[in-house]
Amino acid sequence: MPLPLEYKLPKTQNSSEFEDMVCDVCTRKYGRSFQRYGRSGQKQSGIDIISVGQEKQIGIQCKNYEISIKEIDRIVEEAKKFRQPMVEFIIATSSFRDVKLQEYITKINQGDEEKLNFMVSILFWEEISMTISQNKDLLVKYYPVFNEDPIERLVGEFNCLINKYCILDYVKEDPTVGIPKYYPELVDSFVGEARQALSRENALQRHPRFAAMNHFTDTLYNYSGYLGMKLFSANTMYTIQNPYDKEDITSGDSKIKKKIEQYKTELEQDYGKINPNCSMFFVGCTDL
Repeated sequence: MPLPLEYKLPKTQNSSEFEDMVCDVCTRKYGRSFQRYGRSGQKQSGIDIISVGQEKQIGIQCKNYEISIKEIDRIVEEAKKFRQPMVEFIIATSSFRDVKLQEYITKINQGDEEKLNFMVSILFWEEISMTISQNKDLLVKYYPVFNEDPIERLVGEFNCLINKYCILDYVKEDPTVGIPKYYPELVDSFVGEARQALSRENALQRHPRFAAMNHFTDTLYNYSGYLGMKLFSANTMYTIQNPYDKEDITSGDSKIKKKIEQYKTELEQDYGKINPNCSMFFVGCTDL
């Protein structure tokens, strides 16, 4: 059964890291050790990686970009200069699988033009990323973030959005005193990004912390909408204090005040489920 991460790993932009990836992947694929061949600046006859401990070796040329048929010809010509006996020559590329390149490699091996002393093969990004995703040690080495518990990764992203858009500060504000005018826009941005993040992880929707994040987002949206119907502009602030409102907002019996407290209680409860032993209204978390 395919793993969730197969084919979805992002390509590295670092050519040296790509060579390390190919070296590790081929070690798994062929069951023999591989190592870098030579160093930058030396003549290597088109060989970046070589197998170790066998009479007939496997050579690899790494190209961390999309290659063409013309470049394959050039790479193979360079590999012919390699003086040691080689049973197979691999062109490893970060290109996605391409049937035209595969057919051309087959043509080379059939010797339509010239018989080679080694077989040529091509290793595409799909196989590289699949091998990495199937080997936990390689996944940890090259993509540590993908090795995290999916729900922990989502919670981390969610908390980053909370911090980015100052949501805790917003909830702590007292609308009876006033709320800075920039907060509603921040809340809208948070809700939009949070919903996108949650929608990408539908497989986790039965997890209690996922449900808490979803409910927190909806409650925050509803709370902001409720305040939007009650707030009045006053210089740089929005305030619920309205001289034409007959209801005394400062009264303990105020319906508005009770509604605000209800929203804040729900948000606090959700936040505690998302981040166990943590509170929105106190700094840090406490082990209970």
